[in-house]
Amino acid sequence: MNLRKLYYNTVVRIFDENLLFKSFYKEILPELSSDERRLFINMVNNFFRHFRYVEKIFIERVEKKIDRDKYLVVMLLLSAGCEWLYLDKSKSYAIVNEYVEIAKKRFGSFKAGFVNAVLRKFIKLDKEELLANQEDIYISHPEWFINEIKKSYTPKIAREILKFNQEIPKTYIRHNRTKTTVKRLLADLESRNIEAKKVKQFPDYICVKKGNIFDIDLFEKGEFYIQSPSHSLPIKLLNPVKGEKILDICSAPGGKSTHIQEITFNKVKLFLNDISMKKRVKIKHNFKRLGLSFEKLTFQEGEKFKLFMDFDKILIDAPCSGTGNFGKHPEARWNRDKEDIEDLIKLQYKILDNASYYLKINGTIIYSTCSILDSENIKVVEKFTKNNPDFIIEKPSEEFDKYRYKDNYLLVNPGISRLDGGFCCKIRRIR
Repeated sequence: MNLRKLYYNTVVRIFDENLLFKSFYKEILPELSSDERRLFINMVNNFFRHFRYVEKIFIERVEKKIDRDKYLVVMLLLSAGCEWLYLDKSKSYAIVNEYVEIAKKRFGSFKAGFVNAVLRKFIKLDKEELLANQEDIYISHPEWFINEIKKSYTPKIAREILKFNQEIPKTYIRHNRTKTTVKRLLADLESRNIEAKKVKQFPDYICVKKGNIFDIDLFEKGEFYIQSPSHSLPIKLLNPVKGEKILDICSAPGGKSTHIQEITFNKVKLFLNDISMKKRVKIKHNFKRLGLSFEKLTFQEGEKFKLFMDFDKILIDAPCSGTGNFGKHPEARWNRDKEDIEDLIKLQYKILDNASYYLKINGTIIYSTCSILDSENIKVVEKFTKNNPDFIIEKPSEEFDKYRYKDNYLLVNPGISRLDGGFCCKIRRIR
């Protein structure tokens, strides 16, 4: 398979259909070898981290007359430019020749000649000078996002968030304590040529430094779940206890709810709900692979959810902008805008308000998102408690001080922690 052609077609598809890469890339992976998969994923993610900066280089230093109306040709140039500048380990002319061949087959000889001339100028630039330019971190984020984080954070922290988003993300796995221990899993990984180490502040987690964890038997045996450590914070705050009845109202794909059952060794009466029937297979597969169970799985919109029972605890992992994951999913920064955020804020409030009807007196709701924007987090929660005096925001205990944010909340800030970002807080029903 021509990997560069696949890469180019994929970035075009993401733009044309406004998709997230993770929503369809598994359709493609079975056709690729293990090494090809890693390279392909890296190529696509690298493109969305850097294409704006590469476009600026083309226009300012290579070819000022690039016609933006020739969208598909421009995308081909940007695909080649991103690969050469950030991933090229081979001879540059090999990259040029292959992209020219793609252009020839897709656009004809005339446009292929233009692609050839522009790329040959581009690869003569000083790569070290281009990579040293710090402008990349700003131009590689949409303006609305930069403006939003400047509202919540100091200039230094805002800059660190942008820098983190441009780094290649690390891979973390959560050991399944119902099947193994961290010590045993590390030994098993080592015996399979996977280089890994413990994560000090998150004892259930391991950082995979080298090796393909999908190609080993331990994954299918359910000995671990791939997840950023920051996603465990809401579950720690939830503090599930054996015998409790807990609702996860936005549960797909099941990362947080499986963690609940791992912690309690399957002793929680766990009820799952999600809006998407399509995600039913994924949720069930994750629970089955990990050897875990749940009481009931329903498919309803969170803001309209109905079930004739109440719960000791409710987890709301609300749909959000995903701004805390812009490093891991760089394409997501380009398929969101300010209007999307405003719509999400309305939805988040409706889900929180509806879920509150199913909480027992003295029960708790954990409201969490993978957003780092105050507008989706603090403002949603404060509006809810203001309108519902039977509920209060409960201050986290001292064990959470490292991630304490504005006294009553928890925030994993990617600019500080170098982990995927996320927010959570505890809301208690007092009467």
